[in-house]
Amino acid sequence: MASDAARPVDLIELPSGCRVEQPLERMLAFCRAEYAYYDAIRSVDPNRIEPLDVLVTVAMNSRVDTAAKVRQVHQPPRSPRRQPCSRSRSKR
Repeated sequence: MASDAARPVDLIELPSGCRVEQPLERMLAFCRAEYAYYDAIRSVDPNRIEPLDVLVTVAMNSRVDTAAKVRQVHQPPRSPRRQPCSRSRSKR
């Protein structure tokens, strides 16, 4: 007798009532279709966010949809630098 884990999943029903038919097949189709837009893009350093990484995200329907948001993702605000103290010169 085969275990339940070995049977294919035909339907997932979420607590919200949403029903996803053939979830594994749908996920596989999505991954195959989207691979070229995410993972196939070469990176000089995969541990850094490059401008192209941000633009790919924008192109793939994210909510990063303005130049300001793109810059914020690519170059997060830095902590303010301390300005050197200016000393006033007193006349002697």
